[in-house]
Amino acid sequence: MAVTLPAEALTVSVIIPSYNGAAKLPNILAAIQQQLTVPHEVIVVVDGSTDNTAEVLQSYQARMANLRVVMQENKGRAAVRNRGAAEATGQLLVFFDDDMRPQPECLTAHVAHHQQYPGSLAVGMQQEEMLPENSDFQNYKASLSRKWLEKYVAIPDGVPMDPQGLFVSAANLSVPAIVFQQISGFDSVLRDIEDFDLGMRASEQGFPIYFLRNAIAWHDDFVTCGRYVNRLREYRKAHAILAGHRGALYYKYLPGAAQKPTGIKATIFRLLAAPGWVKLVDGNSLQVLPRAARYKLYDLVITAQGNNIA
Repeated sequence: MAVTLPAEALTVSVIIPSYNGAAKLPNILAAIQQQLTVPHEVIVVVDGSTDNTAEVLQSYQARMANLRVVMQENKGRAAVRNRGAAEATGQLLVFFDDDMRPQPECLTAHVAHHQQYPGSLAVGMQQEEMLPENSDFQNYKASLSRKWLEKYVAIPDGVPMDPQGLFVSAANLSVPAIVFQQISGFDSVLRDIEDFDLGMRASEQGFPIYFLRNAIAWHDDFVTCGRYVNRLREYRKAHAILAGHRGALYYKYLPGAAQKPTGIKATIFRLLAAPGWVKLVDGNSLQVLPRAARYKLYDLVITAQGNNIA
């Protein structure tokens, strides 16, 4: 679908949803202040937080003339992002989660992309730092994310993602406001996986989705194995909800979603789904293993535990 954007510099609205993000918001707001492309406005939508988020934001409003704060009752990530988009006045909407730290060139890369490909969505690179002070599992998770993104980093410049291999994350995502309106924004019925749903519907309407390896943002994800397994379980439930909500569309974009492990793989997963494995990982009890073997075991444990294979 043809979309025309002005040839001159686009006005950018950065939208940051936040729930109990008082400890995280200073990092992303500092990163936004360091952007080479200055956004027209930065909209933080506070989704019914119960911490001191309001006080933290009040201190930043005195320093950031383009900062706008919107308070609402808790409605979930899809609804809070839609609220930010409804409040926005910029031509380009750039969504960041509150635990992201975009590098100085991030917004510039998003803007440059949309000036060249105006009728599209763009997913930026999300990286997690591998640091000596991190836990072993944190560094594993960082390496896992980088390995998983390799296939998207390898996509040539100017080539959109294959619709049956979409990676869509609203943690670092840009879309022209006019396109966002045409695809009806995020589905507020969904409280998770709403970004992938947005991508499916955008693709169905002819809006290509690109991966921007140069639009880099650090993800400050201080995760443990236990927390990550719980996240995977919630994500699995969200997939089931989306499959019921979108029916054939879901299986068109994820044709292998219903497949389950069989044979020896199923037996291994059942063993690793037993109670106690997560504690072994988080207790660093597996450090005696070489890193390659240890990380492979982590792969199997989180797959088995996250999918409740027992």
